[in-house]
Amino acid sequence: MTSDHRYEREELQLAFRNRGMPLEGLRYDVTPTGMHYLLTHFDIPDVDMNAWKLEVDGLVGKPSTLSLDDIKALPPR
Repeated sequence: MTSDHRYEREELQLAFRNRGMPLEGLRYDVTPTGMHYLLTHFDIPDVDMNAWKLEVDGLVGKPSTLSLDDIKALPPR
């Protein structure tokens, strides 16, 4: 890499997605939310959330298809 190398926007976005855990996280018995090590090798797919479906089938008692809104409407556990 030469000193005049310019990073492309995509390279910078990838760098922000791949981050290590801060050393502060080592003092906890359980890693706090947001401090987990993250490494993304591939692009995040562009998904149409209005068309996305989760199909539950196979060895289940009641096969079904759920939209993202269906999942969000489920009661918390």
